[in-house]
Amino acid sequence: MAIHGGEMDASLERAQAALIARHAPGTRRRSIRWSGGETQVLELGEGSPLLLVHGGLGAATNWLPIFPALARDHRVLAPDRPGHGLASPMDYAGVDLLDHATTFLRDVMEALGIDRAPIVANSMGGRWALELALREPERVERLILVGAPAGTRRSAPLDMAMISWPLVGRIVRWLMGRSSAADVRRFYRRTITRHPERLDDLLYEEAAIAQRRNIRSYLSLIDVFLTRAGMRQALMIDEGWAGWRRLAVPVTFIWGDQDVFENPEFADRIAPLVPAGATVVRISDAGHLPWWDEPLSVAREIAAVLETGAASRTEAPLAADIASGAMPGAS
Repeated sequence: MAIHGGEMDASLERAQAALIARHAPGTRRRSIRWSGGETQVLELGEGSPLLLVHGGLGAATNWLPIFPALARDHRVLAPDRPGHGLASPMDYAGVDLLDHATTFLRDVMEALGIDRAPIVANSMGGRWALELALREPERVERLILVGAPAGTRRSAPLDMAMISWPLVGRIVRWLMGRSSAADVRRFYRRTITRHPERLDDLLYEEAAIAQRRNIRSYLSLIDVFLTRAGMRQALMIDEGWAGWRRLAVPVTFIWGDQDVFENPEFADRIAPLVPAGATVVRISDAGHLPWWDEPLSVAREIAAVLETGAASRTEAPLAADIASGAMPGAS
């Protein structure tokens, strides 16, 4: 179902199919249109909708390790953001990212027939989901921000910051366009996950193919949100950001205690500012995508919030779903 055709799309489609077969059998893939192009949506389960929004330079497939667990009680839907995964390429130059974020998420929800849903989001996807919740709160039942949302800290981890450096940045960009699974593994070890050894090798292979396919989109996005000084000021959501005090939807922060983008103490300071209420859950020994390090723990916390409105550290009947194929290292 490659959107644009060509060998690169076909290779990425095959890699995704292998990941789905291993971690979330039965996941359906389809192409939908939004006002700026086409994108792919992964879907599993029946019932009330649950929208998952991946982070920058990621893809909908990032969520596959916890798809089966979440799909026990929900129709789980994960779109590829523009210029990511198998979505249409996207030139972000000159784009107002926050307007774009709202338009994309609104269009996706309308295309999928969703009036209102809880949103689970990571990193830049979290920043997008926050913007939708502020501008169109009637669409968002609650926010579950898994990992630090983009903009909590101006500085970026070294591996990402180097992309905006003179001269060094050119070399990094050239290498990114030729990345291998081994390159992705090294990058993830330093910035994304605490335990790269727990991840399926297929995940690294798929991410490397996606990066080569989408490199122009990735770099144009980086140039819009990142400068030599760090995150652009207009995208910042630090403690002084007025948006926290205007949120009309409840928020749950599920945060790896080893997240290199920001530590969970930030969420502790933000939670009292949210008028609709906010809670913070720490995931021990986990990084920026904590469900890659601890899929059972994160899936259990998300399920508890969706069922009761509050996170719970008690055991939930999700272990079988994870063990049957959702755990990153399963084979």
